[in-house]
Amino acid sequence: MAVRRAVIVPRHWPTTDTWESGRPAWCLATALVQLGWSVDVMTTCIDTVDRSYRVDNTPDPAGYTEIRTTFGEIAPFRLAMARTLSQRAPGDLVIVTQPGHYGHAAIQTARGWGARSLVYLTGTDVMGDLQHGYWAPFMAWPLMEADGVVAATRQMATAVQPARPGRLTDVLLEPSPVRPDLPLPSHRQADAEVLRIGVIGMARDGSELGEVLAAFGTVHGRCPASRLVLRVDPTAPVRRQLADWAASAPGPAGAVETVPVGDDADLGRFLATCDQVWVPMRQTVSLAPVLAAMAAGVPLVAADGGAVGDVLSTGVNAQIVPPGHAEPLAAAALRCLADPARARQMAAAARAAVPAAATPAGFAARLAEILTGMRLTPP
Repeated sequence: MAVRRAVIVPRHWPTTDTWESGRPAWCLATALVQLGWSVDVMTTCIDTVDRSYRVDNTPDPAGYTEIRTTFGEIAPFRLAMARTLSQRAPGDLVIVTQPGHYGHAAIQTARGWGARSLVYLTGTDVMGDLQHGYWAPFMAWPLMEADGVVAATRQMATAVQPARPGRLTDVLLEPSPVRPDLPLPSHRQADAEVLRIGVIGMARDGSELGEVLAAFGTVHGRCPASRLVLRVDPTAPVRRQLADWAASAPGPAGAVETVPVGDDADLGRFLATCDQVWVPMRQTVSLAPVLAAMAAGVPLVAADGGAVGDVLSTGVNAQIVPPGHAEPLAAAALRCLADPARARQMAAAARAAVPAAATPAGFAARLAEILTGMRLTPP
């Protein structure tokens, strides 16, 4: 049987943000290669200063090919993407992980090829666009016209349903950035004099940062040796909030540091340095940060932004708190500090509770089921 060919069109590639829509494109690419597909990943250099239009092809060791389009004045990124797609041999499947301008070009090309089209929804950037007054209309057409739409969480599936009346949105759990089926990395030895609290999963606009800083102020007052380590890109809203808080609370502010967002391997190394992890997401657009903390075996405090209860049970394998409030977050963190043995027991239970679907093999198997439902049988 001939090898089937898939084309994946993400917003950014490679991604530098574990929680946005570039990482799922990488997960899809590697899963399809495992399933025997030929895969091209097509993206554009949005931030380039190059004024020309060109296409660069780069084979990846994982088995897929990256095709990067650089646009200039003669070819804006949507047109450049459409041209690049149209110049390739027809594929059997086109997958979009950011259904804005790219989604239009990709799905129109799929129609011209007679190929099937699939939209995979995950990431804080995609949810922000779905709720944005300007971008939401650009998202609606691809969501209606694609042959299939899948979402990383039930909350994301619910958010997109008004744009797809009467049509089912499947759930495809994004795999954990930390492999739960591999041995744990060596965690640092617990130091009674320093408590490292890591924070992951925050939106780039810093919307959760206010309650995180306020909660840490409470924790630091009870445990002056505690340090808060924010894994977040230093966007303008994040820098502004940190500066304002440092002016109002100079004591605990001196115990706060930021580290840049990196790839999956960086996240695993980061979690191995933490004594406690907070995941304060107000909207559960992806369970990947929660799954990563679970797989890392670190005591976890998570805000229930809509789908956390699918994998966690408060008091059993984590402390779950309502999103957007500092007081419950601080209280949960202090409960973990007050009973470290119990916190370690819950962390071990969380690692054991990572669903099989959150492994690379589980993700590939579920993707194969979805493709079969779209009448795309394995090659």
